[in-house]
Amino acid sequence: MPELLEHRFDHRLEARFVSFILDRKSHEIVGWLFEWNTGEQMPMWKDEVHEDVVFRS
Repeated sequence: MPELLEHRFDHRLEARFVSFILDRKSHEIVGWLFEWNTGEQMPMWKDEVHEDVVFRS
């Protein structure tokens, strides 16, 4: 009989889109914010990390 896989939610398995990350001055999209199944939120940057940003859904 095949071994059943445990469902563990302490590992990152999938992420969902939360919001766009925009440069505060130009309002250009510089990245996206994602939330993992663990509840951890993590940005994904287009090119480089930006510090002066705003978030938009």
